[in-house]
Amino acid sequence: MSAFNFRLLLYRYVFLFCFHCISADLYSINDDVLSLNSDTFDKAVLNKDNAWVIEFYNSWCGACIRFAPTWKEFAKDIKGWKNVVSAGAVNCADEENLKLCRDYDVNKFPSIRHFWANVDKNNIGKDANHKENVEALRHQLIDFLTLSSDLPTPKDWPSLVPLGAKTIDDVWKTVPQQISQVFLLIESPSSYIGKEVILDMSAEKNIQILCIDLNNKVLLAQLLRKEKIPSSSFLLLLTRKGGSKVIAIAKEERYAREQFVKVLKEIVNNGKIVGGYMDKPVDLVKTGNNSDKVYMVDLENVLSYSLRQEVGVYKTLKGKELKALQQYLAALSKFFPGKPHVVGFLKELYRWISKETNSLLVEDMLKYMDDIQTEEIYIPQMKEWQGCSGTQPRFRGYPCGLWMLFHVLTVQALEKHYQGKNPDPYWILYAINGYIQNFFTCRECSKNFNRMAASLKQELKNPNDTVLWLWNAHNRANKRLEGDLTEDPNHPKIQFPSKKMCSECHLESDENSVSWNLKAVLKFFTAFYSAKNIVFGSPNEEHKLLKKQKNIDNSNLLEQEGKKGMNKNHLDYGILGSWNFGYFSGTDISLCVVLYMTSIILLAILYFIFLIRRRKRKLQLFKNSKV
Repeated sequence: MSAFNFRLLLYRYVFLFCFHCISADLYSINDDVLSLNSDTFDKAVLNKDNAWVIEFYNSWCGACIRFAPTWKEFAKDIKGWKNVVSAGAVNCADEENLKLCRDYDVNKFPSIRHFWANVDKNNIGKDANHKENVEALRHQLIDFLTLSSDLPTPKDWPSLVPLGAKTIDDVWKTVPQQISQVFLLIESPSSYIGKEVILDMSAEKNIQILCIDLNNKVLLAQLLRKEKIPSSSFLLLLTRKGGSKVIAIAKEERYAREQFVKVLKEIVNNGKIVGGYMDKPVDLVKTGNNSDKVYMVDLENVLSYSLRQEVGVYKTLKGKELKALQQYLAALSKFFPGKPHVVGFLKELYRWISKETNSLLVEDMLKYMDDIQTEEIYIPQMKEWQGCSGTQPRFRGYPCGLWMLFHVLTVQALEKHYQGKNPDPYWILYAINGYIQNFFTCRECSKNFNRMAASLKQELKNPNDTVLWLWNAHNRANKRLEGDLTEDPNHPKIQFPSKKMCSECHLESDENSVSWNLKAVLKFFTAFYSAKNIVFGSPNEEHKLLKKQKNIDNSNLLEQEGKKGMNKNHLDYGILGSWNFGYFSGTDISLCVVLYMTSIILLAILYFIFLIRRRKRKLQLFKNSKV
């Protein structure tokens, strides 16, 4: 083999190796996107009873890389629809998939195709527009499923077409005889909520949901009788015995899907399913989602986060900031209704900080907090939120827990006042306000609270007003944030307490305002946020955790971060599978390996070229010597 041909082979090897590197999939097994290839495509898609929505992409394509997070989120959003439709992806940059992509006439990326159920090899799917957000992708898919309903449809699929029935008898003609209850989701003609909810619940075989047009006044008049027809989407239960009941009304259309699904799943989980129907009546009204208990773990989480994270971001405290921290700790040490080890910790920390008169190095405070922790006094490490848990980590959590803590402190301060143990019932609110103004790291939230507290002194007329003022401030904040991007769709902002939780508290209410019975509100709050109503966790787990907590050092913290890095990096593994490389992503390591291997190959090429030239030189010298 000539040196030239040998070099060509080596260059081809380098090209193929690099081609494999750049063709690494954008999706991993941890995503809800099913990665398809030339071996699996036909088995998964053809002649199956479910439809498919598939992205054809090039892994090196910038637009595809930017679109990948949206496709992952979309696949996650519709993963409950898998009995009807699944989301997949094909990497056309992979040499093995080139023929597959060519057969399906895909030459622009990213390309999205919709495939109906039971398609054959000759069906290349229907082109879909490349949408930039999950909602648009979802609506486009629903349009495909609805508009293609004239095609042969698997018998297990739910109907997504609004029912055109004019009478209740017409409704029952479309329902199997063994079903005794049916849920009707009434919505406007342009709405997708009903279809989304039906698909979300498609895995539940023992529940029947039908869409009804909100403009079908004839049928709605029979269903609601003398009740007023709601102006927004609503969910109604209809029984064969003739009963009908509105069980949920969407106050905010953008949250309606999540609310309706949650209501239906609660019914399925709590109702006993027998022979395809629920054997007990459903009486569930959606009024917002609020726990009927206060959890100690949430309150302890707030203590830990407020001291270590919010106060902990400062370098030095002096003046009003130092005074605010001292008042905050004074309130905690006096009114926090926690376990002895937590209260003991708060009292010791307050005793130490109250000695400081000029300035305080926060680093010294954090060190002292670690030093004083023993088996007798300590604050547990943060755990999973309970009453303040959100559907996503960015929802609820600390702000919810902070409001909980403040309500508990005002109630405890009021109780101690009437017991003669707290001569000044008002200072607790000033301590709370001082913390918010100086340490609450949400700048806009702090400003809003400050505006509400501007006339605090004038508004406090009697001791009971401390509890009622904070209650009113919380409801004003809820009203301001209602429908905001920060609102958890499964925990909508409501005026608390809801009528379901305290009917006596509501004199009258409508969609825009509520008239309150303040005496009943005070009675409710002093009971709800009392120490007796707090749910305490098991102390055994905390006791075991404390023994380890004292010895946590930087290496342990790095190890914990490394584990987090492993979970994150597993989503982006390139050519290296699911290996963990700490703070470096799989893509970073993949590039390093590519460069490393390329360097080795180039050195090998140079070495072989050197050997060949050396051999030629020796051969030439040998020939010359003979001459």
